[in-house]
Amino acid sequence: MLDFRALPTGCLADIISLTSPLDACRLSLVSPFFYSFASSDDVWAKFLPADYQNLVPASRFVSPLKGLYLSLCDHPVLIDDGKKVNLYIRSPTSLLIFSFLPPLLIVGWTADCTSLF
Repeated sequence: MLDFRALPTGCLADIISLTSPLDACRLSLVSPFFYSFASSDDVWAKFLPADYQNLVPASRFVSPLKGLYLSLCDHPVLIDDGKKVNLYIRSPTSLLIFSFLPPLLIVGWTADCTSLF
């Protein structure tokens, strides 16, 4: 049987970060040993967008990063006071969503009804 305690600390955090946020939460329930790794900022930083520090206002930062991830799932970040774009994470896929408000979203169509995008 593999003794996970023999693995280097960063190795186990990297393995968990290759799963999904849901799997990391499930793994944290296995034992206190796995809880400490599955709840670490090293793991949850990988679930957040690479440039989350530029996208999320400092007032929204929550420690640990697991809290920030869950906050972005439940409450979008309003960019430009919510006048133009909302940013949120779609759980459980961790897909980063930018939603544009209708007055700003202009879709062009061609004569054969195909989008110009």
